[in-house]
Amino acid sequence: MDKQSKDEAQFNHRNLAIVVAVALIVRLVYLIEASASPFFENLVADPRFYDLWSKSIARESFFPDFALFRAPLYAYFVGIFYAVSGNSKFVVGIVQAVVGSFSCGLTFLIARRFFSEKIAVTSGLIAALYGVFIYLGAGLFPSTLATFFLLLSLFYLARIDKDSPLKQYLFAGLFAGLAAITMPFLIIFGILVFVWILYRFRVSLMTKLSRWGVLLAGMSIIIAPLTFHNLSKSGNFILISSNIGIELFAGNNAASDGKTPYLVGQNPETMRNFVAAKNLAESLKKEELSARGVCTFYLDQSLTFLTREPGKALGNFTRKVSLLLNGHEIHSDGSVYFDRRFSTVLSVLVWDRSLSFPMGFLIPLSVVGLLLTIVAWRRLMLLYAFLVSTALVPFLLYVNIETRSPMLYVVIIFASVGIFEIINRVKAGEIRRLTIPILIFAAFLFMSNYDFVNLDEDYATQHLRLGTIAWNAGDTDRAERAYLDGLEINADSPTLLNGLGNVYSKQEVYQEAEKKYRRALSVRPDFYDARRNLILTLEKLQKDELLYDAYAEFLTYFPNSEFGLVRMAEHHLERGHNDSAAVYYERWVAISPDNPDALFGLAHAYSKIGKVAESRELYEALTQKYPEEPTVHLNLGIVYMQLGYDNLAEEEFQTVLYYDSSSTYALYNLGRMFETRGDSALAQNMFVKILTVDPDFYENPEEILDSLLKYAIPADSLMKEE
Repeated sequence: MDKQSKDEAQFNHRNLAIVVAVALIVRLVYLIEASASPFFENLVADPRFYDLWSKSIARESFFPDFALFRAPLYAYFVGIFYAVSGNSKFVVGIVQAVVGSFSCGLTFLIARRFFSEKIAVTSGLIAALYGVFIYLGAGLFPSTLATFFLLLSLFYLARIDKDSPLKQYLFAGLFAGLAAITMPFLIIFGILVFVWILYRFRVSLMTKLSRWGVLLAGMSIIIAPLTFHNLSKSGNFILISSNIGIELFAGNNAASDGKTPYLVGQNPETMRNFVAAKNLAESLKKEELSARGVCTFYLDQSLTFLTREPGKALGNFTRKVSLLLNGHEIHSDGSVYFDRRFSTVLSVLVWDRSLSFPMGFLIPLSVVGLLLTIVAWRRLMLLYAFLVSTALVPFLLYVNIETRSPMLYVVIIFASVGIFEIINRVKAGEIRRLTIPILIFAAFLFMSNYDFVNLDEDYATQHLRLGTIAWNAGDTDRAERAYLDGLEINADSPTLLNGLGNVYSKQEVYQEAEKKYRRALSVRPDFYDARRNLILTLEKLQKDELLYDAYAEFLTYFPNSEFGLVRMAEHHLERGHNDSAAVYYERWVAISPDNPDALFGLAHAYSKIGKVAESRELYEALTQKYPEEPTVHLNLGIVYMQLGYDNLAEEEFQTVLYYDSSSTYALYNLGRMFETRGDSALAQNMFVKILTVDPDFYENPEEILDSLLKYAIPADSLMKEE
């Protein structure tokens, strides 16, 4: 190698080192800032899911005893570092900062392979300073790791020429497989690579197929163990994980908005928990389903939507394209923009208003770069394959910072190309040839910076998170400030209103709490928490005249809620509406047949309405299940008395006293029984014990007082101090 070549090689390595170093330094600085944020330890949604799963891996079992519902590699990646660091998210953040920095270095190398050194440096530095990559790397998001593996696969493929050995394809396949078991839909890249192989090299079709086969073999080496694991645990063929169906359905249904990563109107846990997803599928299909059956059910639901509602499906896809090409960063359970207040790094690198910098500027530039290099389409086809395959992920699912981030590395490369193509043509005096590209740039600049996302809604949601964190920490003052800040942005947010109502209730300002709950329900009448909290507040305020309507409205929206059924039953029981009380207890038992409170309440109601035999049957069953529970024996004894089974009743009351010698009601009932049979001494003994245990017992019904006086118990023991 001559001196010039050596200098050039050293220069190239120096640029690569600069890119990686800048990326690492910025990521570590941000990690330090982010670790002080209240969100860093208080995780929600996917980060919380991976946190719990990884802790389970580190603490309990390395190998799961079930078919995989979600791709496992990222959870194991975090779990390993949890095991050696004591569950430290900061240590995981450091490792991910290194991984993210290497991804920026790979971006540099890939760009240099296809374009120039200047474009490579620009691409690497943009990736190094792109706020969303930095933000994702500091949290528990699988996209950082998945994209690193996918870029490694792209890097190996980019180095391939006509005579490259097959091991290049094998390594590319191995890394593509690792990406797929981190984010399964990235498997699309391995499929689309065939198009590149087909057109890039002028060799025989069999040679092309063999090369692609080696790449697929590399992917299979990584994926096959998961497939066999799923087969052995469930008996079903599941390639990687069974959540593929529900992920597709989340982004392709009549209620989809193109950006929400869960089923609108359903518990978000259905996206993370197989049992929840299975229960929902079985409730809709009305039959028991296997792991594969659950996946197939949601796939069928997606296809049904696409075929039966093509108009809505087209509108949904159009919305996804608009969001995909928009510069605003979408994060359904967080906000990179809101987190700017906790980080100088983010506040400098990410803008949130008129110009959604940087992506609102980079996307139009990348379109220009694609347009101006189209003449080299055959040479650039591998980049096209990467761009299309990674863009298909959010297009098929939903658009957010995680699903979109893998494609942005190549978007950045083409944006860098666009910058230098424009500069070079201006220098060459080819201004007229830039007219169409500039018009296209302007059109995409407008579209990329149009607010399709509603950032104010995101800000309000993050204030809700802050309030919830403060509430859980017992800091009601800080929670109140956060909820009020959120309501300044969105005055009609039912969750914020409910949260503020909780604060006022905790502060015992119940009138204000009632107002907030009612306001929340005026916006969202089926808000369970607000309805439940309103009832609890009305009970605190003792607004008995409003409670019946509150219970009735609650059961209108939630007819099978135990909370509503028990309150309505007790409401009727207290007012002597025993038949109505029995109806609600029956409904409660129907949905919770093993609930002792439901069974006890129904037995009590039956005894009140003359269904003594049914009441006896329930109480006897309860005494078998809870033999040491005095209240059950007491009520069974009363039922036996109603039926005239005095001996059995006496046994039950004696059992009550065995477990609770101070039970005045057992003493009283025994006293009345002894009195009835003429055993005055035993009766008097029972009544004396009552006064010993509870001198105020005479405040109960008058016949009790008569019985006490009958046995010449001193009057002064019955007198109460004024």
